Amino acid sequence: MRLVRSAGFVKVGTFNSTEDFLKRAVLEGGSLLILDVLLPGKSGIELQQHIRRSGLSVPVVFISAQEHQLERARKECPEALAFLLKPFGGEELLEVVRRASKN
Repeated sequence: MRLVRSAGFVKVGTFNSTEDFLKRAVLEGGSLLILDVLLPGKSGIELQQHIRRSGLSVPVVFISAQEHQLERARKECPEALAFLLKPFGGEELLEVVRRASKN
């Protein structure tokens, strides 16, 4: 996430699992989640659905090295901001982050 910080987005956090995120994260206005579809414990999809059920509206970008996992995310979470297949370019990621910050 150094790339995101270097673009001027100073509040960047990383988490080892969905459980780690749920224990430590504080979602504020302007938050954006970049979630790998496959995470230890709950999947990125399950985390996004949990957040939605909690009544929060947070833009999500799903990433995965497996096209079929991104397809699954598209079906289960069509409201996500973007779906990026690894490897993706830094500028591609920054464009999505900039788009989210304008909303």
